[in-house]
Amino acid sequence: MGNAAAKQVESAVVVDSSTLLKDDSLSIASSLISKEKMSAKLKGTKMNTWVDASTGNILYTSKSKGLIKSHAIILDAEEKEIAIVVTAKKGMKSSTLYIGKKTPSFKGQKAASDEDLKKAGIEEGTELYAFAVIDAKRGLSTGKGTYSLVTGEGKDESDFELKDVYTAEKLSSMGYQALFKEAESESIIAKAATKGVAMTPTIEFAAGVDMVALILLGQTLAGDGSAGALAGAGVV
Repeated sequence: MGNAAAKQVESAVVVDSSTLLKDDSLSIASSLISKEKMSAKLKGTKMNTWVDASTGNILYTSKSKGLIKSHAIILDAEEKEIAIVVTAKKGMKSSTLYIGKKTPSFKGQKAASDEDLKKAGIEEGTELYAFAVIDAKRGLSTGKGTYSLVTGEGKDESDFELKDVYTAEKLSSMGYQALFKEAESESIIAKAATKGVAMTPTIEFAAGVDMVALILLGQTLAGDGSAGALAGAGVV
C-alpha cells in the first residue's frame, strides 16, 4: 500500500495557479508565493527552517513560543515576522490552527482579545488578526486537511466566515506521501514525499501558490497538530 502511495505521488503532475499572482494580499507573505515550479525541504538541526531545495536559500523559519509551545512565529529570510500560528484545538485525531497577521483580513475585523492572546501565550496588547484557519483530521497513517482564508464575521463572535483555498491528503504509507489541491478547481498544486533513506520530505510546488500555507497544512497531517510542533517537526 505504501508503494502504491509513493507511485501515486510520484506520477502526479502539479498545475500552476494564477490566483495569488493576481492578488498577493491573499497570501501569508507575497515574497513566499512560488513564482515558478520549485521544491523546498527542511534544513538545520532544529528542523524549523525551510529552504529552496535547489539553491539552499532560506524561505522561512518557525520559532515556537509560549510555556506549552502554544504558538509559533513565522519569520522570512530576513527574519522579519510575517505571521503567528496559534493552536486553537488539538487532539490525537484532529487539530485546528489559526494563522494571524498584524493587519485585518476584512473591513471592521476585531483584533484578538487579550484573553485569547493570553491563552496562546502571546503578550497582551499585541495587535493580531485572524487571517486563515487550518483544520485537519488524522488517522493512523492517513489524514486530510483544509486551509481556509478568513473573509468575514461568522454567525457568532467566536466564528469567522471562511473561504476554502487548499486541501491536502496524506496517503497511507510508511513514509510521508501527500497531495495538495486547490479547493475550487481540485487541481494538484503541490506534492510531498520522503525519498530513499531521508527522514524528512521534499515538497514540490506549482507556480503561483502560497508555500507557507501549504507547508503548514502538510505539517498538521504529520505531527500532533500544535503550533509548537510545527516549529520543529521532523516531517512536513
